[in-house]
Amino acid sequence: MLNIFGSGGNADEAMELFEEMSKKGVHLNVMGCTCLIQCLGRAKRFGDMVRVFNVAVERGVKPDDRLCGCLLSVVSLCEKTEDEDMVFSCLQQANLKLVTLVKLLQDEKVGFEAIKDEFRDVIGSTAVESRRPFCNCLIDICRNKNNHERAHELLYLGTLYGLYPGLHNKTANEWCLDVRSLSIGAAHTALEEWMGTLYKIVQREEALPKLFSAQTGAGTHKFSQGLAHSFGSHVKKLAAPFRQSEEKAGCFVATREDLVSWVQSQAQSITA
Repeated sequence: MLNIFGSGGNADEAMELFEEMSKKGVHLNVMGCTCLIQCLGRAKRFGDMVRVFNVAVERGVKPDDRLCGCLLSVVSLCEKTEDEDMVFSCLQQANLKLVTLVKLLQDEKVGFEAIKDEFRDVIGSTAVESRRPFCNCLIDICRNKNNHERAHELLYLGTLYGLYPGLHNKTANEWCLDVRSLSIGAAHTALEEWMGTLYKIVQREEALPKLFSAQTGAGTHKFSQGLAHSFGSHVKKLAAPFRQSEEKAGCFVATREDLVSWVQSQAQSITA
């Protein structure tokens, strides 16, 4: 039941059940703890989240990579330093290396090579299935702090270490950006990176396919719908030449002519 309430975003019901379980001496397992922390984090109930984490650890729950990824995603939701510090107090007990990496990312004096070394160390000691979620969350944290340069560095590192194998797909007739496995912040970063690359390719007058597409997915899950909506908004913000496909939901398309025209208009605005 705790997992159901937590996954459904019912923070009040989930906390009531947690209190009841605590009184009866029923211990949380790591999955229940992860669901509840995610739920409380999204509700921005950081004080309750810290209490749940501390009680769970005191009663024998050993934080795994899924729980660490959950805490990292909650960091990306924090708007105030004091809230972030509360989450860090939990994450520090669960995975000190992650806290060190996040702090390095926020330090403008730290160079790319130092970030690369720390990132490689963290990813190397993380379960394979949690590596991409970690990278997605780190990118979200950077973007939420308007540190877009770091976000692009992280996307590069994630690609370098094989965390986004299906991000780019090319055939003779179509080039596709597939962001379905990315978070919203990572998807925005990937779009910016791709548009920059396409701009250079057009400027060099290299061969282009007839069609370009970006896939966000179109499932019934709230995340899929949110990603498609947010991605569409970012396309408009960048004035990118993509439009929502009429035939396929969660797919944004542009023709070769659309892209070339966009590059020419961008070049004209730069020289004007």
